[in-house]
Amino acid sequence: MARYIDLTGQKFGRLTVIKKVEAHTKNKGRATWLCRCECGNTKRVIGQNLRNGHVRSCGCLAREKSAERSRKHGYHGTRLYQTYIDMMRRCHNPKEPWFQSYGAKGITVCEEWRNNPKAFFDWAINNGYNDNLTIDRIDGTKGYSPENCRWVDFSIQNFNKPLSSRNTSGYRGVSFNKATGKYVAYISRDKKFRHLGTFDTAEEAYKARLKAEKELYSDLE
Repeated sequence: MARYIDLTGQKFGRLTVIKKVEAHTKNKGRATWLCRCECGNTKRVIGQNLRNGHVRSCGCLAREKSAERSRKHGYHGTRLYQTYIDMMRRCHNPKEPWFQSYGAKGITVCEEWRNNPKAFFDWAINNGYNDNLTIDRIDGTKGYSPENCRWVDFSIQNFNKPLSSRNTSGYRGVSFNKATGKYVAYISRDKKFRHLGTFDTAEEAYKARLKAEKELYSDLE
C-alpha cells in the first residue's frame, strides 16, 4: 500500500482538509483530499497541490480577486456592478439565501465571466444594458453565459420564472378562490395588473391566460 502524509484537519489557505477520498482516474496513485473552504464549498484536491500552495481555496479566492480588479474598470458602485456581484453570489456562494435556487441546482456563471468581470461588463454594454433592465437566462435550465443571457424588463423575467411552490393550480397566472370555488386568471406587465376572468376549471382559466400572453408577451416569441 502506498504511503502518504495524513493531512486530515490541516488548513491550507482557505481550505481545511476533511478526509482522504478516492482520486479521479487521471490522478490514480496520488493522494486526494476532500476539503471544505471558508465560503462553505467543498473541493477535492491533490495533496501535493495543497502542500505547495498551488490550491488555496475552492476557487472563491480567484473570483474575489477578479471582482477586485473589476473596480479598476469604473463600474464599482454602479447597478451593473451589483448585478454581477448578485449573479456570482447566488450561483457560487452557499451562504447566500438564493443559492438553493441557483448554485445548488447546478446554475453557474460561465468561466469567461467568473474569471474576467470586464468581459461581463463589455458584453452587457454591447447587448443593450440599461438600468431599467434585468439579466435573464433564455433557457432557465442553463447557467449564465453570453449565449444564454439577455437584458429584459422585470415583467418578462417574471414570466420566465418557474412556478412558485405556492401555486396550487398548476398553471402560471391562475389561482383558486376558496370562497367562490372558482379559478381566477390574471396577467401583468410593466406593473399593470389585468384580471382576465373567473372560470369553473383551471384549464379554462389557463386558456384565457394563454390568449393574453400572446398579446402582451409577443416580443418573447
